[in-house]
Amino acid sequence: MKKLNVLMVTLLLSAMIFSPVSYANEMSVVNKLGNLDIQYSTRSLDHIMSVRSEIKDIGHGNIYIKAGTKADQKVDYLKLNITLEKWNGRSWKSVKKWTSDSSHNKDNISYTTVYKGKIGQKYRVKTTHALKENSVPEVEETITASIELK
Repeated sequence: MKKLNVLMVTLLLSAMIFSPVSYANEMSVVNKLGNLDIQYSTRSLDHIMSVRSEIKDIGHGNIYIKAGTKADQKVDYLKLNITLEKWNGRSWKSVKKWTSDSSHNKDNISYTTVYKGKIGQKYRVKTTHALKENSVPEVEETITASIELK
């Protein structure tokens, strides 16, 4: 059983590392590893290779948030728009936004922060991953699974 679990995790990670990310409007596969969502498909964007968003309850009402984008080469521009959303009982509402821009000639970008939430509330992270190469933009979006602060 342990060997089977190791094999399954190895195959999942291999698929995530070597598979390109999907267009937002095409059918894609979403892998969930805890609260880490990785989307990919057999059809590639030109330069976005992987995207990730992560949310964790780290105790005492603190929320750990991490997002990142990896390109296949150094590109002109990378950007993350990260939105923390809270469930109000009917819909998801934005409670905090962060933006992270890269300098030129980078092949990846990541952003990490900690936010003080309210115990008992449900939160998730929505991230827009964008890059531009030779004046051509590419955009991908991820949304994490929700967590309830304890």
